[in-house]
Amino acid sequence: VPMPTVAAKPRVLPDTVALLWDASASGRKRDHAGELALLDRYFRAMGNGRVLLRLLRDVGEGSKAYAVRDGDWSALRKVLETVDYDGASDLSDWAAEPEIGEYLLVSDGLHNYGEGEFPKLGERQALYALNSAGAQSDSARLAALAEARGGRLVQWQGRGGLDAAAELADAWDATAK
Repeated sequence: VPMPTVAAKPRVLPDTVALLWDASASGRKRDHAGELALLDRYFRAMGNGRVLLRLLRDVGEGSKAYAVRDGDWSALRKVLETVDYDGASDLSDWAAEPEIGEYLLVSDGLHNYGEGEFPKLGERQALYALNSAGAQSDSARLAALAEARGGRLVQWQGRGGLDAAAELADAWDATAK
């Protein structure tokens, strides 16, 4: 018996997210243009909100908040476009905060510094790992981190894989394709 197809509804994005940006030396090899394009889709779907940015290296830097207004996240984008990639990777150098709806970890997953445990999230929080580094990444680690925290790994290679990655990310914005 044929079953009617039910279109999946795009998930509701939270008003406040944290962007955990891996700024270690290995980050130089990631597809930054693709990462920014995927984040552009995400923030357009968000519309209005707040983003807390933390740069991850051997010692994490800052936790500065940026506003997203009608999908415009240009102030945050300018900061990301000028990141200096250096040092080792401590992907656990951050703390979960109760006002954050979800975390976006943009990384290759290569954790080579620090012995701290990866932070535990609240019951209603999720972690999405975004990986554009292909074979030069630890995608198994990223998938495990995300899935254990209610999210998923979103990975792609090249511009052609970006549309599929956006769909995998629960259709952040079906109209942005």
